[in-house]
Amino acid sequence: MIEFGPDLGKPLLLSLAFTVVGLLLFVFSLWVIEKLTPFSVRKEIEEDQNVAMGIIVGSLILGIALILAASLVDVSVSIGGGP
Repeated sequence: MIEFGPDLGKPLLLSLAFTVVGLLLFVFSLWVIEKLTPFSVRKEIEEDQNVAMGIIVGSLILGIALILAASLVDVSVSIGGGP
């Protein structure tokens, strides 16, 4: 059984803060990808039905998400004092 005690506030607040930071960094990185490409990624995927572009963008999204998750987990462990 999971016990909820007075020590739940700080980890919950840290998780919420890191989630917000991670989402902001993720949105920023997607914006950078869109600006660096010389064409509209959205048009290529939606209108032109470019499957290869969809796979590339999906891979970039997964890669960025993995990097952000790993960096935020490492930071939260050292700040939160967890195992």
